[in-house]
Amino acid sequence: ADHGLTEAGASFLSDRVGQTVCSERVTIRDDFAHPLHRGIPFDIEGVARKRVELIRDGVAKGPVFTWENARRLEAEATGHHQSETVVGEYEGARHLVMEGEGSTQEELLEVVGDGVVIPGLERLRLVDSQAIRVTGVSTGGVRVVEGGALVASGPPMRMECGLIELLCGVLGTGTPVWSVGGIVPAIAVEHLPLRSTRAF
Repeated sequence: ADHGLTEAGASFLSDRVGQTVCSERVTIRDDFAHPLHRGIPFDIEGVARKRVELIRDGVAKGPVFTWENARRLEAEATGHHQSETVVGEYEGARHLVMEGEGSTQEELLEVVGDGVVIPGLERLRLVDSQAIRVTGVSTGGVRVVEGGALVASGPPMRMECGLIELLCGVLGTGTPVWSVGGIVPAIAVEHLPLRSTRAF
C-alpha cells in the first residue's frame, strides 16, 4: 500500500481508492502502536509514524507516504520510509492489522460447512505485487470439515491465490492474533484454491 507503487500502477490501490475492493467484513490498517506490534514510533527519516487505514469495510482508503513523496505530492507524510537488509529502502506498510468479528472456531466451522481448515502456512512467497498474489504450503497438513465439524486430517496442500480476491470471499472472522507479517483473525473464506503438494 505504498504511494510510490500506487503511482506506478504496481499496487493493488492503483486507481482504486474509494472503490470497494473486497468483502465489507474486511478492515485493514497499518498500526505501529497496536499492542501486539509495538513498533518504533518513527521511520528511518525520523518522521512520526501514523496509523493509516488501507481498507475500511471493503473500501480502499489510501496509501502510506514517505516524507519525500508526501512533499512532492502535497500529501501528509505518514512515516513509512522503511529499510530491510534484503530489499533495501522502500516506502510501505509494515505493521498490518486486520480487524475481526470475534467468531469462535465452532461458529466459523459452521459457516464453512464442508471444506478444510488450514492451521498455518509456510514457504509464503509473493509472486505478483499488483494482484498481491501469493503461494504457500499448509503447515502440517489440513483438517477436513464436513457438516460444520472436523472429521479427519488431510495431507499438506499448496495454495496460490490473490489476497484481495481471497478477501472478497470472507464469510466470517475470529479474534485477531499476532502472526508473521501482521495481526490477523482466523478467516472463513469460500473457494480457496488448493492443490496437492505432490504435483510440485
